[in-house]
Amino acid sequence: MKQIFSIFVFLFLAIAVVAQSRIVDGKLVAYFIFPVQNIEVMAKEAKSIIKSDSLGQFSILCYPHDFIKIKAKGFHAVTRQVEPATDSVFINLVFANSKKNREIVIANGNISENDLLHAVGHLDHVNNDFGSYTDIFKLIKDQFSSELVVSGNKIYVKRQQIDYSEEEYETLGFPQVKCRVDGSVTNDIDFIKPCNIKSICLNNSTNLKSDWSSKEIVILTRNSDYQ
Repeated sequence: MKQIFSIFVFLFLAIAVVAQSRIVDGKLVAYFIFPVQNIEVMAKEAKSIIKSDSLGQFSILCYPHDFIKIKAKGFHAVTRQVEPATDSVFINLVFANSKKNREIVIANGNISENDLLHAVGHLDHVNNDFGSYTDIFKLIKDQFSSELVVSGNKIYVKRQQIDYSEEEYETLGFPQVKCRVDGSVTNDIDFIKPCNIKSICLNNSTNLKSDWSSKEIVILTRNSDYQ
């Protein structure tokens, strides 16, 4: 009897999740201009897979809380979180420029040879995904999802041993991650527009498990000469 009940509950939950699934439309480009075709796009939780068309567009089945993942030769891997309210995504694929990757991308028909050679020669300054975001905190959340937790405008190092919610990081008083913007340490980064970022990285000079508060996000903006 218990086994029958368990099966019933499992089927009920499975039907409920499927009922909440929906189609998310997307577009893949490189250098913010050129559509990228024939790229495999996967929804992690829904386990659906589709390829981008000649315009770089795709439509994929996603669950309410899902992740769109892209791992294509010649480009940096992408993981983009899909929230329940998300109905479309725009992803600028970052090209890993090398002679071998240029040959691969052209051979796979992802981008035409003329477009790719023009981009490599003249558009390197936009070969990043930052301009796809309107919110600096959403950018950090996506870029460092395996290492950081973002709760509102506060950033914490992710504790791997326990799966805390975003709110618990704040209520339990975990130390915030410091930010270094153009050489100056600050926690006020609300003013930074993602499209104005030259580079962003996580300082990994210390061990996550031994010193939680010493991590820092290093941001260089296009307005700074700081190196």
